[in-house]
Amino acid sequence: MNLVLKGIIKEPRPSEDPKLFNIALKHSIRFKFINGYPHDIFGMPSGHAQSVFFSTVFIYLALKNIKITIMYLLISLITIYQRIKYKEHNLLQIFIGAIVGALFGSFMYLRLKLFLLLTTVVAIIYYVAAFSLLGFTVFISSNSFWINSLL
Repeated sequence: MNLVLKGIIKEPRPSEDPKLFNIALKHSIRFKFINGYPHDIFGMPSGHAQSVFFSTVFIYLALKNIKITIMYLLISLITIYQRIKYKEHNLLQIFIGAIVGALFGSFMYLRLKLFLLLTTVVAIIYYVAAFSLLGFTVFISSNSFWINSLL
């Protein structure tokens, strides 16, 4: 999702040289290689902020444990601090990334909860059907003399 949003928004990182960014944009060059690794020239939204706030919100909703949530929040704050300190993102890119991550974390939690609920309901239906069939089979076999007398 992050790569798609960055490709749509196309906002440079604070560390990008505006001249080189415009040349790269003009020639549809999205990644540059730094120390042999691809580096996206777009910075909006921050993928790191998106990831850590996805995790923080998802863990909070799933566990409802304040101590663990605070630990995740501290890791999130350390992560976004270093992204700003090393000029990989500006505050707006961090903020938008955090919002997108938090919303997506909430969405995925609710989807998982619904999936587990539906899976549980389907499993219960299968168990009820199986035990009903088993019960019916036992009833028929134990009462076969009665059924045969009717025929």
